[in-house]
Amino acid sequence: RFDDMRGHVKCLVEQRLRGDEEGCQERPTERQPTPMLSERERNLLSAAYKASLAPRRSALKAISKIICKEENEGNLDKITCATKYSMTLKAEAEGICCELLGMVQQLVLQTEGSEHIVFYHKMQGDYYRHLSEILEGTAKIKAVKLSRWKYDQAEILAERDLEITNPIRLAVVLNYSILIAELDDDHRAARRKARRTYDAALQQLDYIPEDKYKDATLILQLLRDVAQEP
Repeated sequence: RFDDMRGHVKCLVEQRLRGDEEGCQERPTERQPTPMLSERERNLLSAAYKASLAPRRSALKAISKIICKEENEGNLDKITCATKYSMTLKAEAEGICCELLGMVQQLVLQTEGSEHIVFYHKMQGDYYRHLSEILEGTAKIKAVKLSRWKYDQAEILAERDLEITNPIRLAVVLNYSILIAELDDDHRAARRKARRTYDAALQQLDYIPEDKYKDATLILQLLRDVAQEP
């Protein structure tokens, strides 16, 4: 079901990128800059790919534990079976990540509006990070570098154009902190990064627009958790 939803969203994005959606031929000659996707469509893209990838990431983590257990017990048949299934899941997960990254790169090039571009750079950072969990060797190193680069791009633009309490800006810092903690294995730096943003945003809590308050406070709680990790 989630893969079907991903397919429908992919079709929508590809239509927009080609410019053949209904009514696209009659655009006003003078208009304000508009995003390639609406906020709702952008969020749907994110949700569809996350829902499609998440079960595979969870399964890969579970299989990794199973393989370690069976290796300790010397069960070669079970190790072979689990490894084969793991390879299938990795191929599927890599395909999802690369598919999303290809579309988002095109969206970035054709989208106007800082909030949307920050959102897409964050998605690129997220999916390069997910790719790094799957890949090995130099490919893994490259994926980590690309993830960090995209988070850097998102952070620089967000700090310039978005309020400190903007949920997208907060999410960039949260996910960048996760990269620093999990892939760089630098938990102290991750805590500092999360704490700095959490403290600054907390000072502006009373000024968060009503339509963004729920999302902002949820991400602030997650940032606080990262900042307080031992």
